[in-house]
Amino acid sequence: MATKPAFEIVEFYIDPVVDNLHPLMREKLLINPIDEPLPSQIFEKKQVKEVNLSSSIRAIIPEPEVLLAMKLNTVDNRTKDHKRIKDIADIFALIWHSEPDLHEIRAKVTTIKDINEIEGTIRRFKMNELKQVSNIIDYDTREIINILNEFIKP
Repeated sequence: MATKPAFEIVEFYIDPVVDNLHPLMREKLLINPIDEPLPSQIFEKKQVKEVNLSSSIRAIIPEPEVLLAMKLNTVDNRTKDHKRIKDIADIFALIWHSEPDLHEIRAKVTTIKDINEIEGTIRRFKMNELKQVSNIIDYDTREIINILNEFIKP
């Protein structure tokens, strides 16, 4: 079997998310999926887009506003610090780097999740968490805070 050099290997992590957690899922599949009601909305309202992961692999992923709403739903319940930090980094990235721009993504995500809940979640991010995100993504902490504040302001 041929092996690839390390620089040609891309690690790809997938968080299993289900909208209805069957009682035997953990026992039978030996996984701990995220129990999140939004996936049903994704498929019912067709809030997805296809992306090419390679020349032969295509994936269907939720629209940015749905991913953002899902992250905002789960971040406060993260029990492992590194998972929470990753979620905060994902939230920032979805707000700042998604198409459409910050104001349009805000308008879209607030059709899914109440703005007061969004604001409460973002305001619970601690300074040390934002500094960790800053170190990981190499982006100034003050800028991260400014962008998050811009996102939640009326």
